[in-house]
Amino acid sequence: MAVTTEDKLLTLLSDYAKVPRDSITVHSSMQDFADDSLAITELSFKLRKAFEVPIADQDLDPLETVGELLELVDLRLAS
Repeated sequence: MAVTTEDKLLTLLSDYAKVPRDSITVHSSMQDFADDSLAITELSFKLRKAFEVPIADQDLDPLETVGELLELVDLRLAS
């Protein structure tokens, strides 16, 4: 069974925030994962490394939900 982008992203966020994977959904707030500039920098680095796509710190700033982050990752993977 292939791992979807959503599964990979939610697992990454779970590992990053040290919370159970099943507690994170596409409706979860990004504030739970990137609530300050250091967290945003760390998360953008992890995303770039995991998905091998360009994601800058400022790309994460306006995002409100994990679903919006998933859309960004999918968009970058498609380009």
